Amino acid sequence: MRVVGIDPGSRICAYGVVEEGPRGLSLLEVGYFDLTRISWPEKLDILYKGLKEIFLHYEPQAAAFEDIFVSRNPRSALKLGQARGVALLAAVSLGIPVHEYSPGQIKQSVSTYGRASKDHVHQALKFFFPDKDLSGLRADEADALAIALCHLFTCGFKSAVSQVL
Repeated sequence: MRVVGIDPGSRICAYGVVEEGPRGLSLLEVGYFDLTRISWPEKLDILYKGLKEIFLHYEPQAAAFEDIFVSRNPRSALKLGQARGVALLAAVSLGIPVHEYSPGQIKQSVSTYGRASKDHVHQALKFFFPDKDLSGLRADEADALAIALCHLFTCGFKSAVSQVL
């Protein structure tokens, strides 16, 4: 199963593409869209087109997102909601099933502790992809990978446990 995990934002939108295969987990790509210093309509256009391109290239069986959280700043929450909506639309428009997970579920599935710090989650990712140098990952990229892994683990990915042990 191939999954794209997406951590949408109004400034940075990160994505991680992971695959469950006969040899365990594979990290196919991780990256982000830098949406700073461009107009709001352009941000949404870049996000939509960029994610559609990733979906078309990798042909995932699922797209995974973190559940939306409530922000103290209504303007920020609205912008995040718009960016998230565009990211969801990019997946749904191609018929890719969308799955959403709470921050606690994501942290629990990757680090075994639902209140793990971002750094702890980043460190935990190294266990799942020992052949990859993840030291230069942005926090957003690490989150996107964790979201993708959460979906695989939730779907019953069998070799994840044996890979870590």
